This record gives sequence, structure tokens and C-alpha cells, in this order.
Amino acid sequence: MRNDHFSTSASNTVSIYIPPTGCLWVVDETISLLQGTGVEGFPSYAELTNQDRIMDADTGVNGLRNIYDFNGSDTWCYYFEKGDLARSKGQWEKAISYFEQARNANLVPLEGIEYLPFVSAYMHTGDIANAVTLSQAALKKSYLTKPPLCQIWHDQLKSDPNLDTKSISAVYNADVCPAFFTTVQP
Repeated sequence: MRNDHFSTSASNTVSIYIPPTGCLWVVDETISLLQGTGVEGFPSYAELTNQDRIMDADTGVNGLRNIYDFNGSDTWCYYFEKGDLARSKGQWEKAISYFEQARNANLVPLEGIEYLPFVSAYMHTGDIANAVTLSQAALKKSYLTKPPLCQIWHDQLKSDPNLDTKSISAVYNADVCPAFFTTVQP
């Protein structure tokens, strides 16, 4: 455990969460929907996160290299964190590349939610089949992944109303995402 102290304005904040089993997660609007973290007010941390403050590479100017290990490019977490950063910057192909590199190295997520940046990347490149496949893997790994996963599928349908709902029904339906499916009683 580290106890670091610093002062800054809220606009410079990047909220992170490190689960007991998993990688470092930047708390954004998707991750904040995850239930069961045990962190009071967890969703509010997403409101503080300014992902524009995250650099693509460590320049050494902040001194964190002396405290944290930035090596480990042979771990799932390396590819997840790089892929999630690429996703946050709208670099969909780059995010997919990180996922494919991890898969080719036989690395797998530690938590179901760690599939979500790659689900989003496949969605945005129009590869719905791979987005569904990764969504199924995420759900199989952890049912806690449902709220954020459902939200990204809901958002995708909102931005692309022509998306064939039958093609995503295995992961976006009333059983998996009941909050997004309402039944009107006569």
C-alpha cells in the first residue's frame, strides 16, 4: 500500500481503482456503474476524472517511475490499461490491437469488466460480432459486469439506431439488462 499526498484542482483529477483481483481501472462513466466495489460514492468519482490528463507514455517528469512499476508489458494488465487509454481517446483500432496482442500472448482478463474497452472498440469499428463475443465472455467471468455492459450497448443503440437488435440479443435483452427493457401493462 502506498499513501501518496498531493494537491490539485478537481479538473486535474484522474480517479483510479485497483480491485483485489484485477488491473488498475480509470474510473469513468462506465466503470463507475460497477457494483460491489465497497467504495462509498464510487459513481461520483467518474465525474472528477479528466482523462485528457493521462499521457500515452511516461515522460518521467512526474517521478512516478520511482514509485510504480511501469514495465510488465508481458501481463494482461499492461494491454488492458493501454487499450483502455486508447479507447478513452477514441483510438478504436489501437485499442483492438492491444486486445489482439494480449490474446496472441494467451493473456486473459482478471475481471469481466476488463473486456469492456475492447467491446467498445469493436462496436465503434462496426465489428458487432466480436463485440458480442467479448460481451459474452465478460458476463461469463462476472455477473457484476452487467450494469456497465448494458449501458454501453444502450449507448451504442442510441448512437446507431440502425443496429440490428437481433444481432446483439444474446447480450442485450430483458434478462441481462432489465433496466433498459420495460413492459407496459394495459
